[in-house]
Amino acid sequence: MATVVVFALNEEEFLGLTIATILEAAFEAGGVGLDIIIVNDGSTDGTSGVIRDLERRYPFIRSIHHARNMGPGTGAKKAVEMAEFPKIIFMPGDNDLSKELLVQLFLSKDKA
Repeated sequence: MATVVVFALNEEEFLGLTIATILEAAFEAGGVGLDIIIVNDGSTDGTSGVIRDLERRYPFIRSIHHARNMGPGTGAKKAVEMAEFPKIIFMPGDNDLSKELLVQLFLSKDKA
């Protein structure tokens, strides 16, 4: 089991793809149980709506919303407090991490 913290600032276009990549990687790593926390760091596009849709679709997705950009440190601190599992992966919301890398991170999570 792992908590994945996804940082999003104006990621309306890519956030859904990021979540899909996380889910595929968790499945390929043997069905890793997930807790996903999305940190919306003051987005001014439709990121909030995408997050609401994802939260309705997946009960293991929760979010933090900042009215203005607070930087990743603020969101990371709150996400760590909220995390369901002690193994935490931080990643950007722009789908920049490959599925293969995420699979390796999930497979190695208990070795770290």
